[in-house]
Amino acid sequence: MAIKEKIVKRIKKIAKERMEEINDPVHSWDHIKKVVKYSKELLKKYPQADQFVVLMSAYLHDIGEIEKKKHNVKGADISKEILQKLNLDKQTIIKVQHVIKEHSVEGKPKIIEGKIIRDADHLDWINTKRLKAVLSKLTEEEIEKEVKPYFLKLRDLLDLPESKVMFDELYKKHKKRYERLAPHLIK
Repeated sequence: MAIKEKIVKRIKKIAKERMEEINDPVHSWDHIKKVVKYSKELLKKYPQADQFVVLMSAYLHDIGEIEKKKHNVKGADISKEILQKLNLDKQTIIKVQHVIKEHSVEGKPKIIEGKIIRDADHLDWINTKRLKAVLSKLTEEEIEKEVKPYFLKLRDLLDLPESKVMFDELYKKHKKRYERLAPHLIK
């Protein structure tokens, strides 16, 4: 096994432990695995992206959820500590930090790796299991005020053309479930 693969495997283990500590059904280990899956699919479409940076960022992107506000900033700081302990070079650490800081809804990633992670994270909202977890935590008023506007503009938030194709395929696949689970979100 190559050194980078070993590092990603180590980061995966660290991220899993941290996400289980956080114990948030919306930002769960299942969510992280979906973001990794979507990231890998996007890497096939964007081979110029640094796979090492993308995979590390996918596993670490929500590690700052221990602090609900500005979790992306906290996550970038935590990730820096983890990556320094693994003796990664400064440039790689800076890239991963940028990706994690910019993965939020308000984020504006400047590098392809950041766009992949941000889009993969948004694509997981199409996951009915995650949507169900979100809806179970909120009041009707919060759903109308916070979730519905986001869900309705989700496709437009995606940066990459291939992400929009993936969105369309996932939406079509799950549309019937949305109609049963949350019809008020798709109207």
